[in-house]
Amino acid sequence: MPTFLPHSTHFRAAALLALSGVCLGAADFDWPQPEVKIRTAFGGGVRDQLRGNAIGFGFNLATPTALGEASLELGYNYKTGDLYAGSLQPAVAGMAPVDLRNSVERKANDLKGFAVRVALARPLPWDSWSWHVGLMIGGAKFRQEMVGDSRSTPWGPTATPLATTWRDTYNATPESGGFKTSPLLGAKYRVNRSSSVEINLLVLNYTAVDYIHQPGSGVYTMGQNAQGTNIGMISTHNGFPADSLAKNTRWWPHLELGWTWHF
Repeated sequence: MPTFLPHSTHFRAAALLALSGVCLGAADFDWPQPEVKIRTAFGGGVRDQLRGNAIGFGFNLATPTALGEASLELGYNYKTGDLYAGSLQPAVAGMAPVDLRNSVERKANDLKGFAVRVALARPLPWDSWSWHVGLMIGGAKFRQEMVGDSRSTPWGPTATPLATTWRDTYNATPESGGFKTSPLLGAKYRVNRSSSVEINLLVLNYTAVDYIHQPGSGVYTMGQNAQGTNIGMISTHNGFPADSLAKNTRWWPHLELGWTWHF
């Protein structure tokens, strides 16, 4: 009775046939090309107290398709802002006016977050050049940090009429969602096998938020210092239900310059 051992002719033939099938399949499959990208962007001017420039980086996979080179990138984008003075609103009706000399509101904004970029590229008539169109999804979480301390004029334990005097202390960190879609159009020049330079027009889409405080809108009682001395009418910290959040949708064009390493 015949037996089939691992070293038999039948086994070797079957193994060679299977290996050749795997090799042929691998030859027909184009593995996505990994890439690392860094970029800087210029929006010009200042909007929503954000600087015009931005930075970003990402890891990209590119693969040829029947329509062109498709790419999928996971990255991070960041745009910062400087500390600025918020606009103090008038006191609510019936309360003493704001003491502008002794009231302050400080704010700082930034825009950041992880983003996914999808794009499709096609070659241009010039050697080593291609153009692409795509979308950036995310990377647009708007965040504001703010703190305020405002009071009326007059204010103090002996101010009259005492019932109309007030002092407000408050802080907040409002945010807007970063899941926004920003269109982009650009071109790429292949410098050599391992690197490319890229230029894009990105229309950055985000929602700006701004905390609006209503002075004199709290519930006020006589405050005391650490020694137990009366200092004036003051509300609990952040006790202002009339405060609100202003939201505005923005579309801000940016010119991006980037460098890509191919692996």
